[in-house]
Amino acid sequence: MPENGLRKHELAIINLDHEDGPGTHWVAYKKPDNNIDYFDSFGNLQPPSDLIKYLGVGSVEYEHERYRDCDTFECGHLCPKFLTATVNTQLVNNAICHPFEEIRYEINAVQIDRRKNVGLTSLIKGYASLHLGQTRLMENTGWLDVEKKKKLTDAEGNFDVLIPLSMILRFAKDYPKIVVNELILTRSKTNVNAIMQTQEEEFKITINTMKWLIPYLKLADQKKVDLLNFIQRGPPISMSFRSWEVYEYPLLTTTSKHVWTVKTSIPLEEPRYVILGFQTSRKNKTGKNASHFDHCNITDVKLSSNS
Repeated sequence: MPENGLRKHELAIINLDHEDGPGTHWVAYKKPDNNIDYFDSFGNLQPPSDLIKYLGVGSVEYEHERYRDCDTFECGHLCPKFLTATVNTQLVNNAICHPFEEIRYEINAVQIDRRKNVGLTSLIKGYASLHLGQTRLMENTGWLDVEKKKKLTDAEGNFDVLIPLSMILRFAKDYPKIVVNELILTRSKTNVNAIMQTQEEEFKITINTMKWLIPYLKLADQKKVDLLNFIQRGPPISMSFRSWEVYEYPLLTTTSKHVWTVKTSIPLEEPRYVILGFQTSRKNKTGKNASHFDHCNITDVKLSSNS
């Protein structure tokens, strides 16, 4: 190990053999700031005691996933991939929803449900409705812990998530029957709100595959005939569900009192619940977490409906 001590920002590939040995196994570590990540291609192995002593910590974050078998010799090739992955960039909580500006569900070109600003809307809904046990079960959807102990990506920067449609669109939660037609997603112009950086560096979020998983029903012959006869009659189908809308006030004036007039687009009934959240200079800022809300020392909020 270097004799001049640990640097503030450091990364290295090391061999676990003795100094005069032929070499046994390659591992790597990176220290972008105060956090230390350790990579061993065998997976689920802590770093050796000499390395922990050099790093001056009691424990480090290490990979639990195995990337190769014992009879292969890929450790030297996998370590550079671990180090060249973004060092100072991490995906934030609910990051996969932030890159989408809008999502729509349509049946025969008729809009059934729509959500704009998908990341912020699903974020507020999740914070308001998910209890602690549910948030732990939602880790595979990209819903991370508040303490930021979990990471969505692996050592090479890859991610794989499974997001329930009910987390984004309300009809998928309130309407229990199976309906299939068209789901339209619109990408946002920027991915900045999905990440947070400790230092500026180039990054890119690439979605290679996207699948919509739906139940598949195989009907008996008589049920098929009944279903076709029902479709041919063309009866109207009522889909009742609760709807969400998000309204954003981009810039508040410097004042002790402010009035915000909001006109809802649903004239059938007035809103039943209103959730108010505040963010201070977080949108489209690489150094700020867009999935966090701020305490702005608000002392009094008054809501007037239909006034």
